[in-house]
Parts: sequence; structure tokens; C-alpha cells
Amino acid sequence: MNYTAFSQRAIALFLNHQKLPHRRLLQQCQLVLQGLELVIECPDRLTIQALWLRRSHIVKSAPKLGLTSIRFR
Repeated sequence: MNYTAFSQRAIALFLNHQKLPHRRLLQQCQLVLQGLELVIECPDRLTIQALWLRRSHIVKSAPKLGLTSIRFR
């Protein structure tokens, strides 16, 4: 069974629930859904740090989508 379409929809909903500045930061990163965990991989160290500082605001939309955790890499 292919879950690619489901993953893309879940990630799109996650991005739509974010405020515009957070969404712009997240769009620079690669978002991957692994089970019920969202993995955020950023190529730039400063982007990771900026997202880490805003993590409480970003995580607020996770329970609405059924995600259990968010991991930053």
C-alpha cells in the first residue's frame, strides 16, 4: 500500500496550520512523515536553530493532525 499521498496531505495540512513566518522557515526544510512522527531536516544550521526556538508554536498544530512527535535534524 502506498502512503505517499497521505504523507503529502498530512505535511500540507501541517504547513497550512503554521503562521506565515514559520511556514517560510519550514518550506526551506525537507519534511518527512515516518509513521506518526514528523521529521524536519534542514540543510542550514541557522534555520534549525530558528525552528528550534519557535518549536512550541510549531508543535501546537501537531495533535490536530494525529502526529505524536516532531524531530528536528
